[in-house]
Amino acid sequence: MTDRARTSAGDRAGAGPLRTLPRRFAQAALVLVVAGAVPAAAGLVLAGESGARVAGSGALFGLLLAIRAGWRLAARLLPVLVVFSVVAAATSGAPAWIAVLALLGAGTGVAARYGLSSPIALVGAAAASAPPLALGDGWAERAVWVAVAALYAVAVARLLHVPPAVRATRVTARTAGAAAIVLGAVVALAATLAVDSGSRLAYWLPATVFLLAIPVPGLRWTRAARSRVLGTAVGVAAGALVTWLEPPGAVRTVVVVLTATAILALPRPTWLNAALLTVTLMLVLDPTGSGVAVGEERLEATVVAAALFVAGATLLGWVVRRAAPPVDGQVLAGGAALLGEQADETSDVGRPRGT
Repeated sequence: MTDRARTSAGDRAGAGPLRTLPRRFAQAALVLVVAGAVPAAAGLVLAGESGARVAGSGALFGLLLAIRAGWRLAARLLPVLVVFSVVAAATSGAPAWIAVLALLGAGTGVAARYGLSSPIALVGAAAASAPPLALGDGWAERAVWVAVAALYAVAVARLLHVPPAVRATRVTARTAGAAAIVLGAVVALAATLAVDSGSRLAYWLPATVFLLAIPVPGLRWTRAARSRVLGTAVGVAAGALVTWLEPPGAVRTVVVVLTATAILALPRPTWLNAALLTVTLMLVLDPTGSGVAVGEERLEATVVAAALFVAGATLLGWVVRRAAPPVDGQVLAGGAALLGEQADETSDVGRPRGT
């Protein structure tokens, strides 16, 4: 190879990440508009602000299901998403809401036996986040909105070449049973604390537990929890700084669009993704204020959820190790896979997407 050829190849290799990042932002912007803004806008036009929230939430979790499980499996899971979202919305704030979420927590553990823990955890997060049914709202209408928005998002995912199925690690029945008991208890406790707080944003607590239950490749559960807490704290500080500068409404809107796009374009590192999400929520949920109260509430929910999850995961790890005979490496391997322990030393900073 000539010197000129070597130089050209080196330039291309060095420019690779720089070329990839704009492409990822462009793809994320496309997904944000097509899979998120379109159904939310349709909901706003046809059913007002509540319709926009329901359609946007349904589309978001439909898309996440397709990414995590593959579009074909996501389509099969849509009835589960619709049913639990509607039931959770109808029972919001009641003891039945706690029971529904606890059932999904236990279901997440059981699903690990079949490699489905991540999609069921997403269903749990969707149910916890489902906007409550207002007085006079019909459950059938809510079910239609969630189903149509989620199905639309799955169809978009297929058009964007999301694979039909995503492989996931399966664990032994013993590990799955232990995980079901622990996750069910942790989610029940988180939901109880959320109800007792009386805050309109308290659903973040159980929703965050479900999100923490989704393994991050190459990142142990304790590190993932710390990363989310750190990122949320950074996001609160950044969001407070943005509002302190008192930018015009147009600039504030641009910041929201950029941070929302970056959430999709930069899933790793975990702390940065959590920070971007926090800034976006602060600016969206408090469009005319400082957003500090929203940020503080999110940080509190994240810290409590992380503490509960780490305690539960530590207990689960202890149970799995105690239950495994010395020669049964399959049980230990399954527990490690469920907890994401196979690569504790690997940092999430700078890892390629999807690895």
